[in-house]
Amino acid sequence: MDTSIPSNNPATLKAFDMAVAISEEALNKQLDLLYHTPVNPLPLPEPGTVPPLQEYLIQRNVRMHYPKINADGTEGDSDEGIDGWIAPPAITIHARDKMSSTVTLKFIQNPDPNATGDLNTYYLYEEIVRNKEGKKVVEDKKININNWTVSWDCDLRPANIQGIQEGRASKLACYAVV
Repeated sequence: MDTSIPSNNPATLKAFDMAVAISEEALNKQLDLLYHTPVNPLPLPEPGTVPPLQEYLIQRNVRMHYPKINADGTEGDSDEGIDGWIAPPAITIHARDKMSSTVTLKFIQNPDPNATGDLNTYYLYEEIVRNKEGKKVVEDKKININNWTVSWDCDLRPANIQGIQEGRASKLACYAVV
């Protein structure tokens, strides 16, 4: 067999003669690097002005709210959900089953040293309570979730990812665990 001729198999990498094994440590270092890398470095702000919020390749601030249907039939976000910040995501590769892993997000205080105001991450929700007159009313509540984590397990087996945006991909699985 002549190895100087590139493979005609479309599933073959061209001009590469190595296999790469990626470790859990390497993945987490890469995620940390992406978390700390600005999309576009900001210019120095004018004296006496507040600098704009820096964007990163992995965004630090999060807003995850439940979807809702508005009275006019349009879709929107409810007031319930999570507002705050995350630490760099972490991946754990399962020792017994190399074809699955766990992705973990940790909620933290605002990591920006120049931030002011409330720096905490909150889970916002509504609770039905009785007021002084005994009538049921909806009260907005919030729980500080700094240092809480959310994780999900991912199946890493090969899968057909064609049509993933249309929701037609098979064998893709992630399960949320709080």
